[in-house]
Amino acid sequence: MRPTAIDLQAEGVDRAVIPEAFVKSGMRSDGFRAFLLVVADCVFALAIFHTAADLWVSTRMVPLLVVVPVVITMLCSGLAGAYRQREDFLSLRFAVEHFLGQAAAAFISTAVVSLLLTYGSPSQPSRGLMLTWPFLYFVPSLIFRRAVAGRERRMRGTPVIAVIGNEDDLGRLRAELHQQDWHGRSRCFGPDCFLSPESAAEAIGPHGGRLSAVVLGPGLTRLTSAHFTALMGTHLGWAPVYTWEGFFENHLKKVSLDSLTADWIFQGSFRMGSQSVHQTMKRAFDLVSVLVLGVVTLPLMLVIAVFVRCSSPGPVLFFQHRRGRYGRTFNLVKFRTMTMGNQGGTTESNDKRIIKGGAFLRKYRLDELPQLWNILTGDMSLIGPRPEWIRCADEYSELIPFYDLRHLVRPGLTGWAQVNYPYGQDVNDARAKLSYDLFYIRNCSLILDFVTVVKTGYVMLFGRGGR
Repeated sequence: MRPTAIDLQAEGVDRAVIPEAFVKSGMRSDGFRAFLLVVADCVFALAIFHTAADLWVSTRMVPLLVVVPVVITMLCSGLAGAYRQREDFLSLRFAVEHFLGQAAAAFISTAVVSLLLTYGSPSQPSRGLMLTWPFLYFVPSLIFRRAVAGRERRMRGTPVIAVIGNEDDLGRLRAELHQQDWHGRSRCFGPDCFLSPESAAEAIGPHGGRLSAVVLGPGLTRLTSAHFTALMGTHLGWAPVYTWEGFFENHLKKVSLDSLTADWIFQGSFRMGSQSVHQTMKRAFDLVSVLVLGVVTLPLMLVIAVFVRCSSPGPVLFFQHRRGRYGRTFNLVKFRTMTMGNQGGTTESNDKRIIKGGAFLRKYRLDELPQLWNILTGDMSLIGPRPEWIRCADEYSELIPFYDLRHLVRPGLTGWAQVNYPYGQDVNDARAKLSYDLFYIRNCSLILDFVTVVKTGYVMLFGRGGR
């Protein structure tokens, strides 16, 4: 295992002077972009609020009742990262954060206007207006940001990721980026290229605004004060500088298993196990989701049950022991998609054991709908690592370091690994999916849960990842 931290030689680091010219030479017009977004948001918010008010309210509203909701909405947008420097407006995570920010703005502005400013007054605006208009504002605001980000990307050209290390590090990074369908370029620079701001500018200058990240290779474990000065200037003015592990988590949204050490779990990791509030909210979200999905999908489940019964003799449901939280065993339930006596084991492409129509059910994850019962009983969660077959879990635990850490949380009907990696067939696939599972456990939040739900919808609609 490689160390996860990079050691700095103490001598001279605390007195490192970063040249102002080097920082400013690489700075992009983030300030102008933020100003443009604020102005555009003001226009969108005022126009949409006035239009919605004309439809909901017959009398003209006083200016204060217009300004307050608009200001609250823009503040919530800012807290959600709408004006954040180097924010990726094209990412799904930002869209979810922006939407949740508007949901918060809807409730906050309604409470402020209805309970504080106009309580008992005949001029009180409609609560339907106050709860609805932030979501109407969300649409043009997001579209405008995506347009701005798309134009910036076209103007900069093909993005470039720089690796400070050797060609082996570059090859490993390219392999990871290829799995992510990344369509940029990557370049390798030796540590000597960053011995001074001048040498760093000479190395990265030709790439200019196309440079999106600088990654410190896993073999680079010691930096001098000269390296520190050049890299800090690069980080402030040109592009963010990441350690190898930091790049995996920030860009690839996974954990680098090759860099894990025994003390990683104590480095602020695995919040899910310590955040009781999040656990309570997650369990409440699970129960509400089960009730809603159960009612909505009940007719579909009845149709699937009849289809399975008619397609192959045998029971409709399939039960199997799976490994759950803290290593406990529970009985998972699914629609049966294989012929009787041939269930279980690893599934392969064009598996002959699958019944007629079973491949369709598996591709769109419809065979997993009965697992709503497992969520209701508390054996599973809506979102979490995939519940593994007992025999596979025991095998992977022996072959893959840190595999048992995924059992710190409830397994899920869907999860971060399930929506980012296809069904696995062997230990290599299990290892790849573990990197996503550990990322979820380390960075768990309601926002990440919502992103996972949205990506699950995409998988179910387009059948990506199922087999």
